[in-house]
Formats: sequence, C-alpha cells, structure tokens
Amino acid sequence: MTPPATEETTESTAIGPITDLDALRDAGVPFFEETDTVEEAQFELLDELDDLAPVGVVNEDGEVLVMRVSEDCTPKIPSAAVEPGEDYAAVAQQWVRQQAGIDVTLDGVEGVWTVTVRLEDEAREATRNFVVFAATPETGDAAVHEGDAFEADWYAELPDDAADVPGTNRFFD
Repeated sequence: MTPPATEETTESTAIGPITDLDALRDAGVPFFEETDTVEEAQFELLDELDDLAPVGVVNEDGEVLVMRVSEDCTPKIPSAAVEPGEDYAAVAQQWVRQQAGIDVTLDGVEGVWTVTVRLEDEAREATRNFVVFAATPETGDAAVHEGDAFEADWYAELPDDAADVPGTNRFFD
C-alpha cells in the first residue's frame, strides 16, 4: 500500500516524501504497535535513538539484500537512521546507495512498526518508529557495488546470525 505520490516525489521512486506518519495511516498503510517494559540502561539507549527506515530490497531472483555496515554490526536488511523532520523515503534510498552502491526504486511502504518502551514503576516512555519500504534495484544486474558497508550480499533466506528488524519477515518466506 503506497501513499499517493506528490509533485515533490523522491528521486527514482513512486513514493512521495514521507515526514508525517499520520499521513501514512490516513493513506491505509498498516501500523503495528508493540509496548514493552525494560531496564533503565535499555530505556536510555532506546530513548536516544532515531527512527529507522528499513528497506527490503528484492532482486529479480527473489533474493533480499542483507548487509553489515561495520565488522561489529549484526547483518540485517538496510536500515537507515531517520532524524526528526527528515524524509523517510529519501533517507532510505540514499542509505542503500551509499552503503551497498545500489540505486533502488522504492515500490511501496510495507508498514509502520511503532515500538514503545516503558520503565517499570515510572510513567516515562520512549517510542521508536520503523517505516518499512519494499524496493527493487534500478539496474538489471543488481550487483552489489562498492559502497561503505563492510559486507553486503543477496540472500534467499535470512541468515541465522541476522537481526530481525521490524518488517524483515515481509521479505523472506
């Protein structure tokens, strides 16, 4: 389900700029919400993190791009940090280009996952949103070119050591 494109569409995509999550809800994009109680250290970490724009890039063989941005990073689908006020679509596209060296077309928004954490015995909450995109490479060869990522490759199944960021299951059977 893709929100209608606007005149200010993001380069190489049919998706218009996305800065307002309520507009996605109004456009019929599915929303998924999770709430959990966590320890102080985990709460503080999550409270400081930006939202993410995970991208399920699927090549013509049905394989999904999985990458590690550093040697210490857990493999996962490309997941760009999005600061308040930034365009989720533009940041997601730019992240894949920079990290994997692949230009992609964003084909749709798979959903928005909202994760809220609370401290036990306190009213404080921290919320992080994940706007998950489906994408395809713009070139037929879909080769992973030189990018900044430590490692990037195509997988038919999610590797056992990979992180399952919200929305990942949409791209693997």
